[in-house]
Amino acid sequence: MSHIIYPSSASAVIDVTKPPFSAVPDGKTDCTKALISAIDFVTGEYEKAFRKSVEELSAQPDDNALLSFEVRKVDGKLNVPFPETLPKGYIIYLPKGTYLVSDTVSYTSETLYNILFSIRWLEMNATIRIVGEDKEKTVIKLKDNCKGFEFGARKPVINFIKGEKSGVAMTNLLSNLTVDIGKSNPGAVGVRFFANNAGAVTNVNIISTDDEKRGYAGFEIVDEKVSGVFIRNLFVDGFDYAIRVTAQQHALAAEHIHIKNQRITGVYQMGAVMSIRDLLSENTVNAVFTVGFTAQLILVDSVLIGGGEDYAAVNVEYGFGYIKNVKCDGYGIGLRTYFGERIPPSEMPYEFSTHGEYTLFENTPSTEFFDSKDMPDSPEYPTDYRKFKSVSEFGAKGDGVTDDTAAIQSALNSGAEGVYFEAGRYLITSPIHIPSRLQVLDFMFCDLLAGENLAKTEGVGVFTVDEGEKPLLICNLFGWEKFHGVMTLIDNNSTRTLTLRMLHTQGTATYQNHKTGGTVFIENCACTVGGVPGAGGRTEELQGEGGFISARHIPCFTFKGQTVFARQINPERAKCEIINDGGELFVLGFKTEEEGTAFKTINGGKTTVLGGICCIGTNSEIPLIENIDSHCFAVLSTMITNPKQLFPIAVREEKQGEVKILRDEALPKRAMLSYVIPKYIG
Repeated sequence: MSHIIYPSSASAVIDVTKPPFSAVPDGKTDCTKALISAIDFVTGEYEKAFRKSVEELSAQPDDNALLSFEVRKVDGKLNVPFPETLPKGYIIYLPKGTYLVSDTVSYTSETLYNILFSIRWLEMNATIRIVGEDKEKTVIKLKDNCKGFEFGARKPVINFIKGEKSGVAMTNLLSNLTVDIGKSNPGAVGVRFFANNAGAVTNVNIISTDDEKRGYAGFEIVDEKVSGVFIRNLFVDGFDYAIRVTAQQHALAAEHIHIKNQRITGVYQMGAVMSIRDLLSENTVNAVFTVGFTAQLILVDSVLIGGGEDYAAVNVEYGFGYIKNVKCDGYGIGLRTYFGERIPPSEMPYEFSTHGEYTLFENTPSTEFFDSKDMPDSPEYPTDYRKFKSVSEFGAKGDGVTDDTAAIQSALNSGAEGVYFEAGRYLITSPIHIPSRLQVLDFMFCDLLAGENLAKTEGVGVFTVDEGEKPLLICNLFGWEKFHGVMTLIDNNSTRTLTLRMLHTQGTATYQNHKTGGTVFIENCACTVGGVPGAGGRTEELQGEGGFISARHIPCFTFKGQTVFARQINPERAKCEIINDGGELFVLGFKTEEEGTAFKTINGGKTTVLGGICCIGTNSEIPLIENIDSHCFAVLSTMITNPKQLFPIAVREEKQGEVKILRDEALPKRAMLSYVIPKYIG
C-alpha cells in the first residue's frame, strides 16, 4: 500500500490541502493549525450528534425511555454512551508532502465526554481517521528544537486521546505516512494512539532524525480502556522506547513490526494483553520488556538481533509470557523471567510458557500442529480510487430515507474494479450481490440502515459475495445501531479469497458462508449483535426493549469449512461469538464482551488463538472455549471488575461423548477476579 489516491469528488474525504484547511506541505509552512482544525471538525460533528441525542432523550417523559440499545434512561438517569445516530463519516487525507508542525496535532474540545447514569464519564475520541497518500513521501515533521518538547515533556506529535480513559473510541485510524520528531526534541512522543473495538495503525514510519536518536517514545498507548487496536507494518527508528504500552485493561495486537536504535528498551509493556507476531528488533537494549503484574505477552515468529551482554532479548519481569519461534542473537540472555529462568540465546526453546500448559485429555496435538510461522498476509488490492466508481454516480442518495438498494447494485454491476460510498447513511431493503469482477468495496465509513423486512429475515446476507477468481476486499464500515436485525452483513457464497478490513457493525452479525472452501482474512473487525448491555445476565425485559430486534442468538462470525486468518477481531454479546465449523481458524488478538462462548470449534475444526481478552461475564455456566471433537490451542486472559462478571468455565472439551471442564479456580490469577489461560491445548 504505497500510494492511496482519492478523487477530489469523494465527499467522505477531507483533503487538508484544500479549503477551508489549506495546509501547505512544503516543509517550511507551519501546518499545525490546519491539521488541528481538520480533526476538530470531525470530532465536532460527532459531539453535535451526541448533544442532539442527549436533548432527545432528556425530552422523553418516561424515566426508563429507550432510544436505542444503549441510549436510554435508567430510573430517570441519562445513559448516553455515544450518539444514537452517527454523523457523516470522514477520512482526513494528507496528500504527499512534508507537513511541518510546532505543537501536538489533536482535537481541542474540553467537553468531548459521554454521559453514563447522569455523570460525565468516558471520552468520545472516536472516528479520527488520518490517511496519507504515500508512506514515505507523506511526512508530519516536528520542528527542530521545538518549544514544549524538551527532555521530560513526554509530549506527542500526534495524539488520539487527551483524557484518561475511553470505551467508545471506535474506528480511529492512522495509516500510510511518516512521523518525524526532528532534531533536539528529546521529550517528543511520535504517536500516542487510542481506540476501542476497531482501530488501526498501519503502514507507518515513526523516526527520530536527531543525531543521537533522542525522543521519548515512538509509539505509545498509555490510557484505559484500550481494545481492538491492530498495529501492522510499523517501523520505529530511535527514541528511548520504540513502543510503550502502560494501559492495564484489555488488549492489542501487532504484526510486522521493525524497531531499531532504541536507547532504553524496544517494546515496553506494563499491563494489557499484547500479541506480537513478526517483530524484528535491531538493538543492544532489551528488545521486549514486560513488567506489569496484569500484563500478558504473546510473542511469536520474531527475530531479535544486535544485543548486549548485559541485556536479555526478552525480559518477562512480571506478568505472563508465551514465547514461540523467537530467534535472538548477540544478547547475554535470550529470555529472563521472574521465576529465575536465564535462558541463553543458543538454548532458546521453540516454545516457552511462563505458567505452564493445561490439557484435559491425553494424546493432545503438538504445538507444531498449530504453527503460525507460515501465516500468509492478505493480498494487495488496488488503491487508486480515481479508477473506482461511486455509488452516487448510479443514483444512491445516502440520506437514510431513499431506498438505495437498486443504485448500489447498479454500481457493483458496472464492471468497475472498485466501488466506494459517499458520506451518508444508506437504506438497503433487500440483499445486494457482489459480482465476480469487483475487487474493492469501500464503504468509506458510511452508515447503513436495514429495511424492516430485511432486518427481520434471519440467515440472509445484506451483501452476498458471488463466485469469482480475483480476491475481494470489503472495508471501512461503521454500521451503527439503527443497522440492526437478524440478517447478517456478509454472506459468502464463494470460494474466492476474501479480506474483511475495518468493519464495525453495532447491531447485526458480520459474517457467514454458505459455500465451504476458500480463504478469509479478517483484519480489525468488530461486531455487536445488538441487545441491551447486560441483557444476558437478567430475565426481565427493559421497557421498550422489545422494539429493537436483537440477534444475540446468532454468532457474530460463523466460518464453515474455511481457512480463516483473523488479526484483531472483536465480537460481542452473542450467545456464541465465533464458530469454527470444520475449518481452520487462526486468531491474533481479540476481545469479547458478555457471557457468550468466545470460540466454539466443531466437526474436526482447528482453532488457534494467540492472545486476547474476554470481558464482563455473567457468572453463567457458558464456557469461554468449547471444543467438540476438534482441535484448539488458546492463550488469553479475562477482564473482570466485580463478582457479578465471572467466567466460571474457561474450557469445555468434548471428545467422543466424554466431557471435561477446565474451571476458573484451576488457572493462575491475573488480577482480582480475572484469570489467565497461559496455554490450553486440546
